[in-house]
Amino acid sequence: MPKLSIILPCYNEEQVIAMTVQRVMQWLGTGRHDAEVIAVDNASTDNTPSVLRELCQRYPILRVVTRELNGGYGSSVRSGCDAAQGEIIAWMDADGQFDVQDFDTLLPHLASVDFVSGIRAKRSDSWMRLLLGRMWDGVIRICFGIRARDIDCGMKAFRHDVWPLIRPTITVGDAFNSELFFRLQRCGLTWQQKPVRHLPRLTGKSGSVRLPDILKAVIDTVRLFFAARFGSLRCPPPHHRPDLAVVPPMHT
Repeated sequence: MPKLSIILPCYNEEQVIAMTVQRVMQWLGTGRHDAEVIAVDNASTDNTPSVLRELCQRYPILRVVTRELNGGYGSSVRSGCDAAQGEIIAWMDADGQFDVQDFDTLLPHLASVDFVSGIRAKRSDSWMRLLLGRMWDGVIRICFGIRARDIDCGMKAFRHDVWPLIRPTITVGDAFNSELFFRLQRCGLTWQQKPVRHLPRLTGKSGSVRLPDILKAVIDTVRLFFAARFGSLRCPPPHHRPDLAVVPPMHT
């Protein structure tokens, strides 16, 4: 079993995915050989699949999980985490806006907590995205009592043995991270948040904020709210839960 699995969810990232994978491999090359990298192609319609095939020939530790249908961002993250074999699972958006070296900041905290999430410092986003992000955090805090910032930050890491407890099942769309944090809280797991860098995209184009996307996020959140309120969102029974006092050795 590898010590570390890095998940790279990607959709139509033909212009940046090679750069992202290369940077991850360079970081892993600095003493972190016992690892795997899983790129999840979420039914891309551009040249991403062929780029990934070429990268697999160059990097033996790279695996590709291909989704036939695009079920949303959360579906690609979930597919990657389901396929991961590492003692530690970490994911990072593949669009080039995160620096893989920031895992050096996040991973050591897993010696004392079950889950660690980044907080984007000086976000390289439009004012509209910044405003919607703050409003979204407020809505999630009111609806679910989750006292966390920037829950949709695309850089997170956690111990493999807690994945069955936090794995979202109600929604894999825009409320994916909301459900994940709610499950963390419901199951009594511990987490920390630490600042990570958020970089401008050098190539490609970030998705625009569209009304249909906002409405879909609202619908997903309402579904999650009723699932949480009326009990269909439950934590696994105690005998299925891992011994959280046993912390696997960190990969350095």
